[in-house]
Amino acid sequence: MEKKRLRLCCVLMLALTIICFTGTAAFVQAASGNSKAMHKIVYINAERGIDPHVITVAPGTTVIWINNSDYRLQLKFPDQQVSLACAAPVNFALDENKVFISTGIPLGGVASLCFVQKGEFKYKLIKMDQFGAPSTSDRFSGVIKVQ
Repeated sequence: MEKKRLRLCCVLMLALTIICFTGTAAFVQAASGNSKAMHKIVYINAERGIDPHVITVAPGTTVIWINNSDYRLQLKFPDQQVSLACAAPVNFALDENKVFISTGIPLGGVASLCFVQKGEFKYKLIKMDQFGAPSTSDRFSGVIKVQ
């Protein structure tokens, strides 16, 4: 019994050491400016709307939308659509036309998409009802300029 506890403690200590080391290494890399990962955060608020409304990013930048509104939202690109993105978008999926569409951003949740293609991507956030159906009004809109 005592050997099992000792072994478990050793495994936990090793895991914590690895976590601390990789977190410190990532922090040092980001602080030194060597990190190639870029991101921009867009806040969605029920009263103030989207902040910032227009963002300019470089290709390879991940845009993260944080839903601080009072309802579930769906994000749509009505004009220039996104057909190419970096790996692992959050709350986005490819539709039958091979373009990215939002699967919905839950209350307090996030959605993220890494933009690879250059262009101006106008988007609308559409309120969804409790059953997941989109409302007729597009309450907020924004622009992502990838240059």
